[in-house]
Amino acid sequence: CALPIYTHPTMRDQTNPTSRDRSTPTSRDRSTPTSRDRSAPTSRDRANPTSRERRVIGDRQPRRPAPVRPEQVRRQRPDRSDSGTQPRPIGRDRNLGSAVIVGAVLAVLFIGTSRLSPAAVMALVVVVLGVAGLEFFVQATSRGINAPMIIGVTACVASPLGTYYIGHMAMSMVVAFAFIAGGIAVIGSGENEHSGALVGLGGLMFGVVYVGLLGSYAAMVLRLSTLEPALPNIGTDTLFLAVLGIAANDIGAYFVGSAIGRTPLRPSISPNKTFEGLIGGTIATFAVVVIIGMQSETWNTLIEWLLLAAVISVFAPIGDLLESVVKRALGIKDFGTVLKGHGGVLDRFDGVLVSLPAIYFLAVTLAPWSS
Repeated sequence: CALPIYTHPTMRDQTNPTSRDRSTPTSRDRSTPTSRDRSAPTSRDRANPTSRERRVIGDRQPRRPAPVRPEQVRRQRPDRSDSGTQPRPIGRDRNLGSAVIVGAVLAVLFIGTSRLSPAAVMALVVVVLGVAGLEFFVQATSRGINAPMIIGVTACVASPLGTYYIGHMAMSMVVAFAFIAGGIAVIGSGENEHSGALVGLGGLMFGVVYVGLLGSYAAMVLRLSTLEPALPNIGTDTLFLAVLGIAANDIGAYFVGSAIGRTPLRPSISPNKTFEGLIGGTIATFAVVVIIGMQSETWNTLIEWLLLAAVISVFAPIGDLLESVVKRALGIKDFGTVLKGHGGVLDRFDGVLVSLPAIYFLAVTLAPWSS
């Protein structure tokens, strides 16, 4: 007879596993992974290793510290960029109240001296040029340019005085003798090191030409009143009309540039000056010259007014930019604080100095008083 085949339960489980065995591992299976499980961890195991695995990995291969990236150095930006491409609030960089008061006082002085005589206006011009020359040489000396200050200021005063009484020959004489006097000062300085002699002598001559020589053309304009006894006001009228036109150019450029200025004129020289301001100053110059010219007995026709306004509109901004270059070279903001709200005298009359030669030659060329 056939005997029944006896099988061990474990053999039965291995040969014929149930669905439960196939689908649900036992607690022993879950707690004790096989060699394959230990050798091939899953992605989750790789992402979250246990403390033992971290210790083992750390023993086999030390973890390198993460490289430290240097922090980027950033410059602190000012509230308003230096590009000059955005409008700035009107009056932010000027004390408008003080500027208006000082401008009104200067206008009263000029008008008052004009009513007296050309010589009275000449006295005012000499005072202005003397203070402007003193401001320039003080700032140049404080920045290491050893220009002889006494010689420079004396030349800035002597040049317009001599021009008013002698004529244009006085300008060349003053410049020549100022150079010779500066050379004597350099020779007798007693310094063992003369490397700065050329810089000092050059600074002297620049100040004499910039303030004294250019300012002497105001004396040339005023001297026109002394040449024709029948026309005693042609010099004072011309200078008065020119100064008002230059002041209008500066004021118009400032307010228009402050309100709508976006295109820098020369950002490396003066970031706040814009093309919009230049156009606004030009319009203001033409308007003021025409309106005041209609009251003048010297400048009588529209073509004369337009030519004078055109000359001012070209040379006054050049004088303003030239002074900005000089101040940047010296590392200063203003030449002085005599005129509150305006800076120094030289800051106020920079456009006048550069415009005076062109105004004088235009006047003698057109001779508007001859009609």
